[in-house]
Amino acid sequence: MMKKAALFIGLLITTHVFAQALPIIKPNTPYGNVRVQLIKNGWTPVKQNEPCGSWCNMQRSNGYYETENCADTGFAPCIFVYKNTAGKQIEVLTKGEDLRFNGFR
Repeated sequence: MMKKAALFIGLLITTHVFAQALPIIKPNTPYGNVRVQLIKNGWTPVKQNEPCGSWCNMQRSNGYYETENCADTGFAPCIFVYKNTAGKQIEVLTKGEDLRFNGFR
């Protein structure tokens, strides 16, 4: 009985450590706020090094080094990359020149 209880507690701890949940974020939340919430929930911005366009480079120079790509026209959508301690990656999607949250992928 004690071994089963210890195993169960171990699984709970492991699950908690490696399964960082995505925070619930309302659409149109400013990206800076989304970034803070993700980091608080154990997600780490992944530095991107591939060349990208001028809007993307501007985001990187503003400290958002996790910017993977941005469209330089239209709704100016951007993609930002994060990973958790288990190595799972997610992408944060924004729209608009003021970088408003548009979803996860």
